[in-house]
Amino acid sequence: MVGVVLEQPDQHSAQRRIGAVHGVVEPRVVEGEHRRVQPPVGGLEAGFRAASREWVAVAPCDSPLLEPRLYKMLFAEARSSDGAVPFVGGFPEPLHGVYRREPMLRALEAVISEGGGSVRDAVRLVDFKRVGPRKLWQADPLRRTFWNLGTKRALRKAEAAAEDLR
Repeated sequence: MVGVVLEQPDQHSAQRRIGAVHGVVEPRVVEGEHRRVQPPVGGLEAGFRAASREWVAVAPCDSPLLEPRLYKMLFAEARSSDGAVPFVGGFPEPLHGVYRREPMLRALEAVISEGGGSVRDAVRLVDFKRVGPRKLWQADPLRRTFWNLGTKRALRKAEAAAEDLR
């Protein structure tokens, strides 16, 4: 089971649809003290705190076209460390990573205790494996996992691409 921290009620139905399609997501609303810190750090802290498994996969709500093979590959890459983080264009994509629960929870708590910060700040505190484009694109040849659909324009582009795939 993969839990999902949902900040806004309108995200519930979209995440359930995505989970049903991919068979990997079971949304679970996690409420609590994470609201004291700006998302995504606070939301991740709440999610990691609520998680019951050793490993946690992270995915942003505005990137709903997740490729399960990419996450399976990230889990395999992470086994010898505390996580695996995709690097795209030379930059880390920590909101698409997988992490060992305890070390990442401690890192998120440390960032929060120092007044906030970014997910990248927390990731720097754990032993993670960098996963580059070659492996990423083998697992997700259409690169859909990293499509950010946070704007209407991006959503229209993704809808057009989906039509082309049919």
